[in-house]
Amino acid sequence: MNPTQIAPTYLLPPVKKIPLETLETLNVLISYLRALYNPEVRGSRQRQKPFLLDERIASAVAHKPTYPLTADLNRLRADLFERTHSIRWLTALIFALNAADDDETTRDSQEKDKTIQNAAALLALLAGPSASGTIARNFEFTYYALRSSDFEPFKSIPVSITITDLPLNNNDFGSVGVQTWGSACVMSEMLVQDPGAFGISSDQFHNRKQSVFRILELGAGTGLVTLTTAKLLQKIALDITCRIQIVATDYHPSALENLRANVRANIHADENTTVTVTIHSLDWSQVGPGDTRSYPFTNPFDLVFGADVIYEPEHAKWIHSCLTYLLRKPSQLSRSDYHNSSALFHLVSPLRATHSSESNYIETIFSRGEDDVDEPLLHILTKEIFACDTEMGEEVEYAYYKIGWA
Repeated sequence: MNPTQIAPTYLLPPVKKIPLETLETLNVLISYLRALYNPEVRGSRQRQKPFLLDERIASAVAHKPTYPLTADLNRLRADLFERTHSIRWLTALIFALNAADDDETTRDSQEKDKTIQNAAALLALLAGPSASGTIARNFEFTYYALRSSDFEPFKSIPVSITITDLPLNNNDFGSVGVQTWGSACVMSEMLVQDPGAFGISSDQFHNRKQSVFRILELGAGTGLVTLTTAKLLQKIALDITCRIQIVATDYHPSALENLRANVRANIHADENTTVTVTIHSLDWSQVGPGDTRSYPFTNPFDLVFGADVIYEPEHAKWIHSCLTYLLRKPSQLSRSDYHNSSALFHLVSPLRATHSSESNYIETIFSRGEDDVDEPLLHILTKEIFACDTEMGEEVEYAYYKIGWA
């Protein structure tokens, strides 16, 4: 039995016993409710960072008997009685902690305040738009700045993003962009862990002479990758001389509307003038030799992201066409920048058994082909396969491609 399939009415201690529980146990139970009602994005749990919630909950409820009430996870999340019970329990928890005696150390007081804040945030989520299918997701990444010497401690820099996911429209397949998918989470974490691998470290910017560095995201969806990039660069590239323009694109109207709202919620114009984020509609099928491109697609991009953007065979062909005209070619680099940077398309795609032909199509469209052509062609430069786990213990495999001119 997966712990998140235990109904809250069986798991949560009675309201009158809340003051008897430790803060550690209460935090575990709050985490359980968050995993139930605000679940992580499927397939975004990297294996090098094991998720401990299941073990903690098993320990926290070890004194309880077996639980006869288990249910399909989606049915349990939709159960109005269980949701209402959780709301009442969280309300009682906040009241009990606020009413507790204050004869405690400063650290204990801070831990109690943190527990109250976590409970209040979850309570707002449960009582708010999540009841209608809208989910607010908080993503917390940590960038560790390089040390100048072995004696200097690593400097950790938090990167926080708040994303709103909307319910899918089952009658409109194009609305998939209103929800955050595992590929975007995986790519965002990769970006923060090693921005240099994407050519966006502070040192790499200092070595470039160009006045503007342009970044494009294809099929940005809820905007997680774009926002992670922007917030990371705001923190680590404050003293660079070039401007950074990030262009997030999608095509479906509901995805674009939600993307704009997420960008407004995370990026403010007065925060940093070096990094700008704009949102634009882009129809991949219309980018080609006969199109009339308008701003911001009149100039090439130095870096392009794609997270789970190829799920139909023609998508790979359309994206190849987009990159042909939008990814900066070596001949478009200045002489001083030619050896310092190369424009790349970074693509993370889940390996779905039901979409194996699409995965094969990526490698066919971006294959090396003929080597004796005069002009550089777009090729897969590297490919990496890795796996993540889901909250239900399943495995999701991803392919990570670096595609560039060769």
